[in-house]
Amino acid sequence: MRQLADILCNKLLQNKNIWLWGAVSLLVLYLSPLFIFGGNLQFLVFDNLDSNVVWFKTLAESGKIFAANDAVIPNIMNGLPRSCYGSEFNIILWLYYFFTPLQAYIINESIIHAVAFVSMYIFLDRYLFKNDSAYKYIYVNAGALYFAILPFWPSGGLSIPIMPLVTYVLLRIEEGRDSWRSWLLLALLPLYSDFVLVYFFYFFLAGIYFLRKSIITRRFNRRLLFALVFTVALFLISDYRLVAQMFFENGFVSNRTEYYSLINKSFLDAYRSSLLEFLDGVPHAMGVQVGLLLPLALFTLLLLPVKKKLSTRDSLIFASLFIVSYFAGVWDIVLKQIYTLPLIMIILLALLMQNRSRLLPALLLAQVFLAFWFGFSFYEGWRAVFELFPGMEMFNFSRFFFMTEMLWAVIAAVVIKEILIKLNFSVFMIAVIVIVQFCISLNASFFTTKISLYQLPFNKYYAKKQFSEIEEYIGKPKESYRVVSLGIEPAVAQYNGFYTLDGYMVNYPLAYKHEFRKIIGKYIDSDKYYKDLFDGWGSKAYLFDNGVQYAYYNEFAIKSMHNKVYNNLELNVSQVSKMGGQYLFSAQAIEDPQKYGLFFLKTFTDPDSLWSVSLYKVEQFEKN
Repeated sequence: MRQLADILCNKLLQNKNIWLWGAVSLLVLYLSPLFIFGGNLQFLVFDNLDSNVVWFKTLAESGKIFAANDAVIPNIMNGLPRSCYGSEFNIILWLYYFFTPLQAYIINESIIHAVAFVSMYIFLDRYLFKNDSAYKYIYVNAGALYFAILPFWPSGGLSIPIMPLVTYVLLRIEEGRDSWRSWLLLALLPLYSDFVLVYFFYFFLAGIYFLRKSIITRRFNRRLLFALVFTVALFLISDYRLVAQMFFENGFVSNRTEYYSLINKSFLDAYRSSLLEFLDGVPHAMGVQVGLLLPLALFTLLLLPVKKKLSTRDSLIFASLFIVSYFAGVWDIVLKQIYTLPLIMIILLALLMQNRSRLLPALLLAQVFLAFWFGFSFYEGWRAVFELFPGMEMFNFSRFFFMTEMLWAVIAAVVIKEILIKLNFSVFMIAVIVIVQFCISLNASFFTTKISLYQLPFNKYYAKKQFSEIEEYIGKPKESYRVVSLGIEPAVAQYNGFYTLDGYMVNYPLAYKHEFRKIIGKYIDSDKYYKDLFDGWGSKAYLFDNGVQYAYYNEFAIKSMHNKVYNNLELNVSQVSKMGGQYLFSAQAIEDPQKYGLFFLKTFTDPDSLWSVSLYKVEQFEKN
């Protein structure tokens, strides 16, 4: 009877469909809030609601999607060239064209996470664990699910989610086992991925891999080389506007030529940034590893010397030691010490010198190296290099970190495999690990029902009804005047169709940056942080001023400031007037507005909005 039970149990464990449908069900559960709560969910603000959503919406509604590079789209920063908005060969843009912004956002998120699951599943199943036994579907699905429920940056599209599949395709091409589907994937990749932020760095590493293999094998793999050149060429063609702007349009000088504030960390601060990246990742590439996976992966290294499955007693001891250390907070203490990264690196190098089980140490060591690269990309010593090679400051060389999410998911699968083959009662332990990790990922999601740090509700953030009332009160065509926002991110006004002098753009004319600086120059010259933020970065042309806050942590932080009053402003309102600004939207009342050249009109509130908007007229405005 017991033998029959064991056979049935093994049959269930080897059943591909059970694990697949279990993983898919959890993925559907993860995505379900998007369809249940929609615009009432809390969404990521930085580099998302405050920027990318508005850029896509503005371009989609401009009627100038296919316009020439020098055609002006007037909505943001008093009008910017079409080239500043990116390529028309972008699927996210067309989602915003055919659907409402919220619908486009939800569709994009759903595609991202669904593709991430399929992408990682194929990579693990057909490549990394291709020759494993039928039990592989336990850790293949676990790794794919881990990857699929990571908090991917929405505006990156499929850049990271499809990376495992791209890797699989390139490896098949290298082996000469490609098909027309392989080349079709590479041909379509630029339409839903970002070259400048992600794939420039991915293909740089792929190029190093190609050179290394060529030297080792003394054989030039022409198919792989052609695949790399082919895909990069398509990326450059699809992003032809940026290429033309950078290399052929001499009249355009980008604000990025004045980048320097990022290269500002001392050696010790750069190391601390490396440690933080290793533990927590960065906002655009969060592996959510420190919550469970990283401690579990490091503890699993103890299993590598073990040649056969542990006894029931030893398995229970191993599991108990990890559970006790985990809940006692031992890992939280150990991982945050100043010596953590060097110690981990030494241990991993020692393990790699052995002849068995190198995959997990190699993957973890790669994460350590990427963490060091990230932290020291901002080391102040690089300034000497940038002085020798002008123009390099325009690039952010830290972005190899976009590879880390894929690597953490592979590490998750490898850890689950080690536990499965080395421990008794491992399936129960794996089930607990998956459930705990699922809860961790839910908590870290970029769409959630709970009030979260740096996330705000879509509907309340953009406050369409409230800003429609403001538009009706002003009573003039929105294209006939310009506005600025104080304490409210310009994206809110832009989303609602107002034409702004301020804004957040990663690439815009340097001359406009200098002109806008005259509005805020008095204040930022007295504050080193804001001076470096604007002069040495400048993507945010905001009304920075004394007591004005834009770093909104949550709804409560915004609501708490509404009863406060702005005083001692150092804004050059006459410069606002000279640039065409007629109205100012303020998050708080301004004390004695007349002395700044402002005339109070009305305060607008709405229970379905995050904002209390005080509307002011710029008195000095003179029509050109």
